[in-house]
Amino acid sequence: QQSEADSSARLLGSLLGGGSGSVGGSTSTSTKAERALAAVTVELAELKRKHAAAAQELKDLRVEHDVLLQMYGQQAEEMADLLAAASTAATTDVSDPGLSPIAHAAGPSP
Repeated sequence: QQSEADSSARLLGSLLGGGSGSVGGSTSTSTKAERALAAVTVELAELKRKHAAAAQELKDLRVEHDVLLQMYGQQAEEMADLLAAASTAATTDVSDPGLSPIAHAAGPSP
């Protein structure tokens, strides 16, 4: 954006700064001002267009951000449920020989 501003400043400076005109070797102040105003008007229109495009992109990014937050929130809830289930499974009593037919058949450890 800085280079665009520099370019606009140079353009405006060249339009206001003189140079030979088409008639009589000089350009009237009024013509210089009209050219400068036209250049500034064009630049302003371009900046407005870029601003509108950036505002739309920001709006789209906000929507995408909200969707991602919702999706990650759902995944976090699912992970919490899985961790709770794993914790419950880890605390289940597995020392009961009735739960393991092989351990029951083998009998007590020597």
